[in-house]
Amino acid sequence: MPSINFSNPTHQFLLICYFLDLILWTERFWRAATPTQQALNSKFSAVRTRKIIILLHILGGVLEIIMGAVAFFTMSPIAIYITLFCCLAIHTPTSIIMTPKVYGARRLMVPAYIACIALHVYCAIMTFKTFCGMWLTATIIVAHTYAFVRIFYVLLNWTNTTPGCEYTIAVLLAGAMTIPYVPTAQEYHLFFVAMLFIAIYASISSAVSYLKNGEIKPSEETPIPIANARLVRKRAAKREAEKRVSNYGTVVIETGLDNEVLVTPPVMGG
Repeated sequence: MPSINFSNPTHQFLLICYFLDLILWTERFWRAATPTQQALNSKFSAVRTRKIIILLHILGGVLEIIMGAVAFFTMSPIAIYITLFCCLAIHTPTSIIMTPKVYGARRLMVPAYIACIALHVYCAIMTFKTFCGMWLTATIIVAHTYAFVRIFYVLLNWTNTTPGCEYTIAVLLAGAMTIPYVPTAQEYHLFFVAMLFIAIYASISSAVSYLKNGEIKPSEETPIPIANARLVRKRAAKREAEKRVSNYGTVVIETGLDNEVLVTPPVMGG
């Protein structure tokens, strides 16, 4: 039965990850239990289908981390299979679905999320093929990238270190924390490959923006509270428009944020 080897740097880092879980999950439960707080991210909970997706995402991630610990200490095939199922069948698909709507400067964040998801899947597949504790540990550590995103975001926001791009920097720093613990990270230069992929994606995205608009539109990070409020107001405006729309008319509703206007197409009556 495997045990924590305190002289093993990877095991040391795994302990740090689970310690962060205790802090973050306590904070999440506190938010859920406090009426003035919001348990779910407004950006994904404002729409019913997105709310289901974020709930599945959270469930898959929590189960993967918990069962990953059980699998690590017991190397039970059942525990390993459950961990991999949570990763590949729940956490990964929901991550892919949510990636296009990610916070931050999307020209960087979308490829960064894709790289992280791909690395997570890679570790899970290698765990399935080898049933090796080394790959299982790597799978669990990569799953903890979210924890470091949260930690870095709070730190950068609290210290006002990178105002306006806290989330973007937090994601990049979190990836830099977890990639080195993948067993083949140095052999295949995974960090360099991830950064190269992000650079290529950003370059192509910029080129597409130039071809469509005649200029490269900036990919900026919208502060999370503003992004949440904007979506909530858009949803409220859309619901109001749906109530007022006629069979042959078009309703234009002011959302009240940055002069945004929501146009609802006419609903043709039968």
